[in-house]
Amino acid sequence: MQTRSTEAGETLVETLITVVLLGLLATGIVGAFASVITVSNFDAETAGAEAVVRTYAQAWQRRAYVDCTAGSSANPYSGKPPGYSPPAGYTAAVSAVRFWDGTSSSPAAFVTTCPAGGDAGLQELVVSVTPTDAPATTLTIDKRAP
Repeated sequence: MQTRSTEAGETLVETLITVVLLGLLATGIVGAFASVITVSNFDAETAGAEAVVRTYAQAWQRRAYVDCTAGSSANPYSGKPPGYSPPAGYTAAVSAVRFWDGTSSSPAAFVTTCPAGGDAGLQELVVSVTPTDAPATTLTIDKRAP
């Protein structure tokens, strides 16, 4: 009488297919984790930039009003406000200054060059903060002469 073996093993091809499928699955999981980490870092820097730009704008609000020079487009607010230093990983600057034309109202018109008649007593400052790995966050503030 013949005995028949019921033991069946796995072939090399089946084992290779299993290893390849598990490798693809692991690659997908690692890629998903990398994406989550990247997006999380981007969100954290963006949220941090919002807080930093508000602090920076408040520092400029506390600084005394600086008259512009008639006919000049020079930024009277270059540099840093006294006592302010941006946190590590952020750069802060006054990216634009616009001057009230002195004649318009409701809405007031602002121009990039100081009016020929001299400073009209109202300026718009555009402050921006740029994190290392995220886009700049800007905030516009108004400064009024005392």
